Amino acid sequence: MENVKYHTEQLIAALKESKSYQRYMKVKKDLEKNPELKHQLDEFRRKNYLMQTENLPEDLFEEAQKMTKEYKEFRQNEMIEEYLESELDICKNIQRVIQTIMVSIDIDIDEFADEIKL
Repeated sequence: MENVKYHTEQLIAALKESKSYQRYMKVKKDLEKNPELKHQLDEFRRKNYLMQTENLPEDLFEEAQKMTKEYKEFRQNEMIEEYLESELDICKNIQRVIQTIMVSIDIDIDEFADEIKL
């Protein structure tokens, strides 16, 4: 288990050294200098997360369009867009790592792998 722990720490270090993480940390630091904008961003992220995960509305596409209209002007802020893009990039990197691990380890999930998007 120590070997797994060591390599997990190495993976975390590699993710933190990545360009996408460095970009994210820079814009995060810049954003912290503007608490009101950070608050608005956090509210947007909260609503977006809840829309996608809790009690999925019957028409998720319609809800997403409503949210896009509501936050159109807000999303035109370069710092907000850079933050969201860099955050998404990091999340995709982590998802790829998890997917690679899941398909590489022989765990009996064949019957429902498609449902968990592996």
